[in-house]
Amino acid sequence: MKTLIICLDALGYDQLDKMKFLNSFQNKARLKTIFGYTGIEFSFFTGKKPIENDIWVEFIKKEGYFRFLKDKKYLERFRGTLDYIFALKQYLDGRSYLCKLHNIPFDVFSWIDVSTERNVWDIKNSYFSNKKYLVYTWPHFVVNGKHKIRPFFKENNTKIFVRYFDKDFDVYYIHLVKLDKTGHKFGVNSIEFEDCLKEMDDRIRFIVEAFGEGKIIIWSDHGMSNVEFFVDIMDLVGDFRGKMFIDSTICRFWDIGEKILDNIDDSRVIIWNEEMMRKSSLPHGGKHGETIISLKNSGVFWPNYYNKEKIKGMHGYPNLDGCFISNFETPKELELWDCYTYI
Repeated sequence: MKTLIICLDALGYDQLDKMKFLNSFQNKARLKTIFGYTGIEFSFFTGKKPIENDIWVEFIKKEGYFRFLKDKKYLERFRGTLDYIFALKQYLDGRSYLCKLHNIPFDVFSWIDVSTERNVWDIKNSYFSNKKYLVYTWPHFVVNGKHKIRPFFKENNTKIFVRYFDKDFDVYYIHLVKLDKTGHKFGVNSIEFEDCLKEMDDRIRFIVEAFGEGKIIIWSDHGMSNVEFFVDIMDLVGDFRGKMFIDSTICRFWDIGEKILDNIDDSRVIIWNEEMMRKSSLPHGGKHGETIISLKNSGVFWPNYYNKEKIKGMHGYPNLDGCFISNFETPKELELWDCYTYI
């Protein structure tokens, strides 16, 4: 039996009542999300926790691949163009996980790399192993492991995707990101976000109706929260000159012991110790961050290494559950890594 899997990025479980078509499915489970970002999709398709996959956030402390960008501050004005050039370089180098340069300072590139060179369909022992599959997650159009770059039809991906439903694949997977981008830009209470919910509901209806008979799964990796406060990391740590990476809701430090924590006295800040990370099934220490802090729900570090301007919506908090919708029965609440059993 063929399987259709749709990831609707950033659809919170609390938003489901606004999705008429999705609500028509009898099985709508709450999907417990994790604190963090990149590791979510990998846990979903491997059945392993981030601590087992050793994949949690996008960038880790690892010298090598990005070193040629060090001291290239003069390229700052061309950063948008560089994203495409650098993505092409990664692709030609045989990497299937393509990252952007985001807002990362050029001197930081000398000591970081991405947490995985291979994307989730391209690693051993994932759900896609030993299956005939079609994956569309921009800019990838992947047919049975053969990666084809398709950067120019981003908004029309569903129409192109459904043309392949009469082909002989075991699995069809598509990742829809417009809701996530809309939430970041306008916030979850905006008219734009409400309109995008309806648009995505209609788009998913179109895909499902075109798919026909088979196993259907619609899941969301996390919800989204309105941003209510910003914190400048330098206000917390003063004139800190060590290594740090400022994710949007997380800040990670290296080579400082725990001295940095002595200066942090803010009730909006969570200081993560090894036990907390282990209980959350997240990797701790070493390349992921020797000292890790985060902000409570609705907070964003600003400035940070991702956003070029202040955003109005954000995720990456431990309590923004997604959903697992299907045309078959599952428990009413699922851990992220439990989904592998049902897909």
